[in-house]
Amino acid sequence: MALDRLTGRPTLVNLWATWCGPCREEMPLLQEAYAHHGEQVRFLGVDVQDAPDAARWFLDEHGVDYPHAVDADGELLRLLGVRGLPVTLALDADGRVVDRVVGQLTSAELQRLIDALLRSGGA
Repeated sequence: MALDRLTGRPTLVNLWATWCGPCREEMPLLQEAYAHHGEQVRFLGVDVQDAPDAARWFLDEHGVDYPHAVDADGELLRLLGVRGLPVTLALDADGRVVDRVVGQLTSAELQRLIDALLRSGGA
């Protein structure tokens, strides 16, 4: 998965899995942020090393409707040099990682990432 292809507008990328408790707990925050900022900031969930059926069920069950991709073998996680989930990346409009949070997001951390993306000029 090439993050540098996510260009044209700021992007928030969240790596998650259904087997990750903190990932499931932060998902409503991400969905709410998408509902408020989805016009200015692209949201992309990346389901990592997970069962596709479980992921689809989880997203449907929780009303998560921003786009998702699948990283079945954990390649992106390895490229980032991170061992655990969740991971949230803030990419500027040129596809460069400008900030990241490793671990479960708080509301304040998520707002900080979104504010940084909105200031990054591409929004």
